[in-house]
Amino acid sequence: MGLLFSNKFFFFTSCSSFFNQFGSAIYNLVFVIYVANVYQSPLLVGLANVTMVVPYIFQIWIAKKADEVRQRRKQLLWMPILQVICFLAVALFSLQTSLVSFVAICLLNILSDCMSQYTSGMFLPVMKHAFKEEELMEVYSFRSVVSYVSQFAGQSFGLALLTLTNNAYWLIAVINALSFLFGFLLWLPVQSFFDLEVSFDVNIPLRKQLKEMYNASKKALSVEKDQAFLQIMGLIVLGNVIGSGLVTVFTISFLEHMLYGLDYGESVFVLEITMLIGAILAGLFSHDYFAQRSFKDLIVLQLVLQLVIVVLSLVGLDFLWILPVFALDCYVVGKFNPKFQATLTARVPSELLAQVSSFLSFIVTISIPVGTALFGVLTVLNRRILWIILLLVLSLALVRIRSLALTSNEI
Repeated sequence: MGLLFSNKFFFFTSCSSFFNQFGSAIYNLVFVIYVANVYQSPLLVGLANVTMVVPYIFQIWIAKKADEVRQRRKQLLWMPILQVICFLAVALFSLQTSLVSFVAICLLNILSDCMSQYTSGMFLPVMKHAFKEEELMEVYSFRSVVSYVSQFAGQSFGLALLTLTNNAYWLIAVINALSFLFGFLLWLPVQSFFDLEVSFDVNIPLRKQLKEMYNASKKALSVEKDQAFLQIMGLIVLGNVIGSGLVTVFTISFLEHMLYGLDYGESVFVLEITMLIGAILAGLFSHDYFAQRSFKDLIVLQLVLQLVIVVLSLVGLDFLWILPVFALDCYVVGKFNPKFQATLTARVPSELLAQVSSFLSFIVTISIPVGTALFGVLTVLNRRILWIILLLVLSLALVRIRSLALTSNEI
């Protein structure tokens, strides 16, 4: 936390990040509600959800374009202004109820999300040069706190605002536009940091570029052999699949066995708040014992905690006893993610930073809906068999990870 008040760049960019994510969290939730209430079409609601996924399809290509930007200040300052214009247009289209308006809003949402990814990609080398390597863990830990708080506050504020304004959807779009404008204004005092020129050979063959990305990814994770890299990525993905899947299992289980004295919505809320508290505490204490542990140690601890959750569930223990283990698991994940991003920023060359970050992020992120869908189906079919399968999978994973050989410069 000390760095937040001693470093002008960190303070203003953190505040800017909060406003950008706060506004986006408001609108992403309200958009689906808007489509459901105004158009009352399951097909259009499904399409509205799909539009939120579309930008991830182009994530690596957008990152490549971000890495190719040589002088960044102009484009970094223009992106939020264009997003302000996008959401003012969304506000106008929200005043109409037609298929044309729906399509226009979807396209503007996709465009804005792509611009956010482009901005993030351009911003990564700026972060690399603005902070010392030993400061990056604290930087990304606090940025994760900002992300969690802004998401939760934005969604809560959005729902309250709908009630107070009698579903004035256009106003939500205007507030999102204002949030990007505030984010832009907070960048102005530190815009001199954006004067960063990164050399990039645009004529490099695609095959060679992919190879450089792959080698940079291995270096960032401190692995030399291809097999070890694939194994550790597989274990990271496994942890995400099981983590997201467990949330689905307990969310479904609350339909049958709710927490004491609570209804279904309140039971789910307790679970979400527990996860949020664990993640926020992890970000606030960026120099504790867990922050000093290696990637391998954190992966092992995450899998062990998930194994404990499975065992406790298999023996039929009440969920109130499982909840603290769930919180600790979220705490460990909250340590791993900032450490992962800090390591990438420190070790990957600036001209490849956005691409490598997007490449690894895509692999990890795509596993979350897989875990949600798979565990949802298995929970409905036979929950006990699911626990037994997870028990075997996690046990085998923990045996396997012991054989992983990482290089000595692992952090």
